[in-house]
Amino acid sequence: MTAVFDALVAFRDSGINARVPMVFHTYAHIMPRPAPVGPGHGPWLQPAMTAFAVPQTDWLVVSSALMDRLADLFTRLIADHRTADPGCELHLVDSRSLALVLGDPNATGPSGDFLNEIHPTRGGYTKLATAWRAPVDQILH
Repeated sequence: MTAVFDALVAFRDSGINARVPMVFHTYAHIMPRPAPVGPGHGPWLQPAMTAFAVPQTDWLVVSSALMDRLADLFTRLIADHRTADPGCELHLVDSRSLALVLGDPNATGPSGDFLNEIHPTRGGYTKLATAWRAPVDQILH
């Protein structure tokens, strides 16, 4: 992931978009469940939980730990770039603290604030927009 992230930032900085702000985001905590986006597209976490015999009662704890590790990785990658180049214009929106209503672990379609296993409903995106507003406003002003 570090190599891919570094390559993405380097590619941005190699052309006319050098130093254009880039905004990354963490995933909200999500409930693994059998809700794909469409045929052949997901779900992603629920099959892994099943394959590794994770008890359903632990799915949220395990998926939250994975999302936290991903957030920690993005935080570190951005901090490393900011240390090397304080004007790098990399920003992170942390979606994990939002009060999104989790999907039912057995639901195969929309449930809570989620359309499928990882993508929010319109209402979920509205809640996510509240987390994005301050960082985007800060970039624009």
